[in-house]
Amino acid sequence: MASPDPAELSPNRRPLQRSDASWTDDLPLCDQSDVGIAPNTTYGGMMSETYVYENRVFNFASDNNLFLYGVFDGHDGSRAAHFTSERLPAELLLGQLNPGADDEMVKNILVQAFSVVERGFFESIDVELAKKTHLQSQLPEPADLAEKLYPSVVQQIEALNDAIKGGTTALVALIMNDVLYVANVGDSRALLCQYDSKDHLKVKQLNHDHDIYNQNEVDRLKSLGLKIETMKSALTGKFEFTRCIGDYAIKGGYRDNDLLKEATSEPIIATPDVYGGILLNDIKDGFLVLMSDAVYKSYQQASGKRDVNEDIAHIVANQLRHSNRIRGVAQSVADKIAFYHSETFGKQHRSNREDMTLIVRNINHPIGSSALPSLITDEILSRQHPVSVPYEENSVRFTGSDEIYPSNNSSSGSSKPLSLVMPQQHPTPHHTPVISSTSSYPTSTLPHSTYIHSSTSTSPSEDTPTNLTNKTHLSIEQLPPPMQSFDEMYFRIDRQGTLELDDDNRVAPYVNFACFDKDVWMTAEKRHVETESSVTSNGA
Repeated sequence: MASPDPAELSPNRRPLQRSDASWTDDLPLCDQSDVGIAPNTTYGGMMSETYVYENRVFNFASDNNLFLYGVFDGHDGSRAAHFTSERLPAELLLGQLNPGADDEMVKNILVQAFSVVERGFFESIDVELAKKTHLQSQLPEPADLAEKLYPSVVQQIEALNDAIKGGTTALVALIMNDVLYVANVGDSRALLCQYDSKDHLKVKQLNHDHDIYNQNEVDRLKSLGLKIETMKSALTGKFEFTRCIGDYAIKGGYRDNDLLKEATSEPIIATPDVYGGILLNDIKDGFLVLMSDAVYKSYQQASGKRDVNEDIAHIVANQLRHSNRIRGVAQSVADKIAFYHSETFGKQHRSNREDMTLIVRNINHPIGSSALPSLITDEILSRQHPVSVPYEENSVRFTGSDEIYPSNNSSSGSSKPLSLVMPQQHPTPHHTPVISSTSSYPTSTLPHSTYIHSSTSTSPSEDTPTNLTNKTHLSIEQLPPPMQSFDEMYFRIDRQGTLELDDDNRVAPYVNFACFDKDVWMTAEKRHVETESSVTSNGA
């Protein structure tokens, strides 16, 4: 079937034919969710190369307490993933879903939407299919003769094959009236995570992987006359899923595939499995994770573990626990897994990681002020940690002032290493005390941007200008009056304010390193070298 002329379409459908714009651009995003991505990367030893991101993702909020999320893992180009991510919302958010619909009706609508979208995708490549058929009809047999006589025509056919062979998996989560439904084709995963009464994180995979390791899929393929060994040969090394949207070469053109042509009908299908409805009202401290296969497979490869759902869920839970907003949580998780994979395989030549796409949807998990850390206590302040802090001998320079404060105890016979007071690392439960944004933080008795204390309970582990001196000894009595709280000294506290960008479109740093004065550091280092040289000369 030829594609309709865009001029003949109604105005409401014309935007769907455009590749540079979509009606979904104006849909409101769900503020209870976050998206994280990591483009595919090929490692090359000391260097790595990132390629075009082929996946697509959305997290929409609609009227009538309706939310729609989707992860689309494209392969052989982004055309199918892009098309599906635009058309599926159109099939679900334009009045098809009635708030009064029961579970069976919602499931039928989801199945129908997947079918309509795939049919629409194949219609969108009708022109390429017609051109390919026309060119093939003009070539003589056999194929090697055609390539010699008409190389340009063969090249055109190959280009058309590249245009029509792309496909995508599709994982969609629908929340309507606080009831969750999940529809899936392919090997992306949906994880429902929540804490039980004993504060143990329980992780449940809601869907089954449609791949060659799923026994139900193996049985389905066998019923079509295929041998599973043959099917694995056709899929392994490229992709392993057994259901997807698009990919004409192994669907409408499967009879041209030597490994699939024995099937009695199309072996790769786009019929989704639909799960739900799951009531979300009773879930406390929970969240939903939607992830492409590269997320869990990258973690599998890096960790050497097969079952990694719980590991990934704990990474998400930990990120939620230490965040005061949902925004940025999914991206942080994607970055951590990408970094883990890169650290494991980054130095290997010709290794790679596929596109990673992740959605985290909060379900009554503490976010915001309830997730902020506990207030600082005397016990925390008593803990000392060795750290290399720049200083001038017998003095301390404080940020924001050109004044140098001398030390009165430089004549001490035995030196005590300087330490930086750090918060104690308590195991943080998944729900923490609520701290109001107007709460008064405990004020420190130490100066602005510097928190130094003498200690004999710890010993430095490295030879740095801080621990090589034998003269500097600081005490609290020698330091100036307080100028700000301990938290604000090293960290800019985020009190739910909007982060503003500077002239370079960057966010202000969370950590204040101003106290680490380079000039002071270099002066101390120079004096240490001169001291060492003097000692060596006197010894000689």
